[in-house]
Amino acid sequence: MPLIVRWPGHVPAGRVDDQTVMGSVDFFPMFCKLTDTALPSDAKFDGEDLTGSFFGKNLVRQHPLFWEYGRNNVSFDYPKNPRDRSPNVAIRDGKWKLLINADGSGVELYDLIGDRNETKNVADTNPDVTQRLSEAALQWRKSLP
Repeated sequence: MPLIVRWPGHVPAGRVDDQTVMGSVDFFPMFCKLTDTALPSDAKFDGEDLTGSFFGKNLVRQHPLFWEYGRNNVSFDYPKNPRDRSPNVAIRDGKWKLLINADGSGVELYDLIGDRNETKNVADTNPDVTQRLSEAALQWRKSLP
């Protein structure tokens, strides 16, 4: 998803960063940094301070980015055919994006550098990456309230 940042006098105009991977969980630590607000010391955050990307630096995440598609059969019953639905848990780690269902089924692995449009599932040809990311994604999912 694109993100447009405009802050005249601070953020360079017209710059495109297609390298930094950022998610909504990163906004809290980033806004704290931008406002010189200390993060609570007793809390653990999923997000990272990636504010440098606003000022012209291409940054690399230090930790994987996790998310879940909040699927249910009432407010998100799409697509109608369950076989056409992507798995509901995701992890992005470097060039890899792995999708998996919360029960461990439906594993899909994509190399986003070599296949930006996610057309070829390479889970079978990268078993070590698939196992590592599957375990991390499922552990993250189980940690949610």
